[in-house]
Amino acid sequence: MTLTLNASRGMRVNGQLQRLEAVIGLPVWGTPRLPIEARPRPVAHCVAPARANYVGKFATGIADNQALKQVGAALGTLGAPAVVFPRIRAAHARPPACEGHIETLREAGAELVYGAGVWALNEPRQDLTDR
Repeated sequence: MTLTLNASRGMRVNGQLQRLEAVIGLPVWGTPRLPIEARPRPVAHCVAPARANYVGKFATGIADNQALKQVGAALGTLGAPAVVFPRIRAAHARPPACEGHIETLREAGAELVYGAGVWALNEPRQDLTDR
């Protein structure tokens, strides 16, 4: 499993990183791998939740953290499916590039968990009881 640097730092501080490794029985990556370290060979990649910023970076090839590097390099090349759950607010889905990013990921072979029937796009500050 690969986490962003911030996620791994937070989980390490509160002891959750070690608990997660124990539960899944696999190493959890959260910092860049050194060239002499073993390269993980995942059977699948799952990005959830993928916020608008992550989706945009992933679709355009920006790999500025370990999680983006790992899944970006694997998409369509290692035979492991990449499942992406874009969890984007309605306001962030309105810019014209957003649907293009979603379509780019779909065309690249990502399996998307996305659409009104999956998870409704909510407006900022929308009442949680409306979901």
